[in-house]
Amino acid sequence: MTSALMSSQSADGFQQMMLSAKEKRRRIVNSADDEDQQMKQSLRRKRKRRRIGSLSSRKLQCNQQMLFGD
Repeated sequence: MTSALMSSQSADGFQQMMLSAKEKRRRIVNSADDEDQQMKQSLRRKRKRRRIGSLSSRKLQCNQQMLFGD
């Protein structure tokens, strides 16, 4: 094998390795972004449930005051 051919194959191998590393980094970043989005959605749901629960509690208190005059 000639030196130029070996050099070309080596460069191709290096390029493949770099593309593979780049793809791995992209997957890691995307995975972290997905986890972040899921966590944000979960927090939104929890806040919404708390708000709804709080509103229901206040509405119940108001209704009791109207009915029983407490």
